[in-house]
Amino acid sequence: MNNNLNNTSYSFTLRSSDIKRFVAYTIDGAISCFFVAFVVAFLHELEILGTINPRFLFSRCFMVVLLSKDLIGIGKRLMHIQVVSCKTGWKAKWYQRLFRNVTLVLMPVEIIMILLGRPRLGDRLCQTDVTLR
Repeated sequence: MNNNLNNTSYSFTLRSSDIKRFVAYTIDGAISCFFVAFVVAFLHELEILGTINPRFLFSRCFMVVLLSKDLIGIGKRLMHIQVVSCKTGWKAKWYQRLFRNVTLVLMPVEIIMILLGRPRLGDRLCQTDVTLR
């Protein structure tokens, strides 16, 4: 019996644009985390939160900031990349940049798509792409 699985090689090639996307995502995530933590700590210190659990508030605020990270895009600016519309080739509209991040709840799938050199689900859904500026 011939076993072809032993002879199959798999290779994942990261392009420089993929590395820039990852670095930009990390920068945006870190900024989001610090911003939200500062706001939650500030509100907690002022005792404005009342009976709201700070962890609950942090997680909800973090998700809102993470979903909207492409609207500000500090990480993308530092890495000289931008989100563009596949239809026009111009900078994506604000709603495309917002809704493309909804699929981040499926982060493992998104990472696999990037490693395979395919567009993210969010990019497919909103017809966007990330390109070098």
